[in-house]
Amino acid sequence: MTENTQQEITTKESKGFRPQKKKSEPVQLTNKEARAQYWFNEDYARWMVRWSIKGSQFYSDVLDLIAGESGISLKGKRKRAILQLFINCYYTQTQTRGESVRVSLDNNANKSGTEQHYILGISGAILREVVHTISQASVFDFKEGVWVADGDNLTSKIRLSESFMDKLEGILVPEFIPDNPPPVIYKDKDGNRCIAPPNKAKSMRGFQVDRANTMSKEASIILDGEELPLTDRFVQRQFASGKCVDDGREYGAVWENTESWKRETMLISGHPVVTVDIVSTHPLIAYALAGIDITAFTESVYHCSLLDPNNSYHRALAKSIFLRLFNVKAKSKAGCVNSVRKSLTSPQDRRKRVDQALKEANEKIISEALNSIPGVTLEMVISALYDRNSILADTWFLNDGDSWKELNRIESDILIDVKAALMDEGVLALGIHDAVMVPAPYAELAADIYRQAISMRLGMEFKYPDKLVDIK
Repeated sequence: MTENTQQEITTKESKGFRPQKKKSEPVQLTNKEARAQYWFNEDYARWMVRWSIKGSQFYSDVLDLIAGESGISLKGKRKRAILQLFINCYYTQTQTRGESVRVSLDNNANKSGTEQHYILGISGAILREVVHTISQASVFDFKEGVWVADGDNLTSKIRLSESFMDKLEGILVPEFIPDNPPPVIYKDKDGNRCIAPPNKAKSMRGFQVDRANTMSKEASIILDGEELPLTDRFVQRQFASGKCVDDGREYGAVWENTESWKRETMLISGHPVVTVDIVSTHPLIAYALAGIDITAFTESVYHCSLLDPNNSYHRALAKSIFLRLFNVKAKSKAGCVNSVRKSLTSPQDRRKRVDQALKEANEKIISEALNSIPGVTLEMVISALYDRNSILADTWFLNDGDSWKELNRIESDILIDVKAALMDEGVLALGIHDAVMVPAPYAELAADIYRQAISMRLGMEFKYPDKLVDIK
């Protein structure tokens, strides 16, 4: 790109925006500690999306600049792939609080049917050549084989280098328009993100997921005092296998991993948000499918005779144990008790390593709870909760660790019912697994719709429907 060309792009009148520096300072890779924080902190990483590329001299100039810096060929599918990589990095680094883009160089992650192939359209072999060639020319900063939170396999991270970003400074760029992501995806046996076939996507309510993504793109959503970037709003319904029957929660939106106190400051179309969520979601679903209405219980579903329901540490321990009973692999009560104990005292991350932060948090809850009740052990509490809820044992506690998949599926079906009904009323609802955030004026409407959806999905008329949801 010549000096005259750059001047022409900078001064011409056209729709676009100048590259914006984010209010938060970018990560400076000046020392070992900073580099480690950047590459391994998932808060800085974003998944790729596909972008609509309108005809613009800007794209030709960027491609010429990349080719000039790296000597890479722009023939065939490489051209599209390089543009998609560039736009994902550029948008992430200038418009979001992310600092890098996740990309898998594995052949399986780029085979036909995977989400990455849908975006880039090239094989793993060609992608490796592209990424390594451009990185060696200092167009990208590149880190290969970094674990990611959402997946069981290794992925890599890329970002545009500071020197290359400097070459783009002051250039008018066209408006980037992200495509809605595929609404329904699943993880294959290798942990790759794959796009559900049309018939599966249709039966799993993909239309409603896509409809919500379109509505969120068109709305004003303020988080932490700033308009939320479009790509940080997208959700996808994600299943645990190609059958698209297990799990099915919505994942992807940045607010899902935002601290609760920050979410409380969000604005939707200028209105403060209110959160409406199901009370005791998994126990509620499991008991309802057994024909039992927990709203009629005189005590909390997490009640344990060994614990004080008025003690916050006791309540936290009881809830943590109960939910783990749905998730452990065991064939007997003794095995279940032992597995729950291990998951509390030695919790593991996706890499099968001890999660130190979670371990310390659990240890505090356990010690604070048990120190106040001498003679009571963790195993005794787990056993007592198992016995109190033994009617669920054969179906849910001794289900080889798969109960959470079915419970999540039912929970997500309810959530999509609620979001769809609210959209019919012209109300945008943002999902957080078993809850929705809505503009405050529509809190009661959302709660009423939620109660109806729960009753319909679980096939039960609850004695005290007001106990089904909380408004916060």
